[in-house]
Amino acid sequence: MLSTNQRLFQLAVFGNMYGLANMALFLMIVNYIAALVAVQLFRGDLTDGDFINFGEVWNSFLGMYQVLSSENWVDVLYGAGMAGIPLGQAVIAIIFVSAWMLFANCKSDVFPDDKNLPIGQSSCFRCLSPSSTRTSRLRKK
Repeated sequence: MLSTNQRLFQLAVFGNMYGLANMALFLMIVNYIAALVAVQLFRGDLTDGDFINFGEVWNSFLGMYQVLSSENWVDVLYGAGMAGIPLGQAVIAIIFVSAWMLFANCKSDVFPDDKNLPIGQSSCFRCLSPSSTRTSRLRKK
C-alpha cells in the first residue's frame, strides 16, 4: 500500500510519460528525416578521416543529433561547409546546418503535446507571445 506522498511522487514522475514519449518519438522522426536529407546533400563530400562524414544514415543521424543537442555543433557546420567549398555548395551546407540548429533552439515551440510538461516557454519567439512585457508595453501606448 502506497502512502499519499508516494502516490503524488509517482504521478509527478510518471504522469507526464505520455507527453515525454510523444516528444521523444517526434524528435527521433524529425532527426531521422534531417539525417536522410543530410546524407543526400553530403555523402562522399567529407573525407573518411572526419568523425561525422555523412557516409551512412547512422553516421548522419549522429551528426544531426550532435547539431540538435548543440554539443560541438560548429564542428559539423565547419566540416560540411569546408567540404562544400570545392563543389560550390558551401552556402547550401551552411544554411542547412544552421537552419537545423535554429529548429533545435526553437523545438519546444513546435511540440504538439508540450502543454502538459513542466517546461517553461522557450526564449525563441518570446517577444512575439501576447504575454511578453514587450508586447504589453506596446499595447498600452
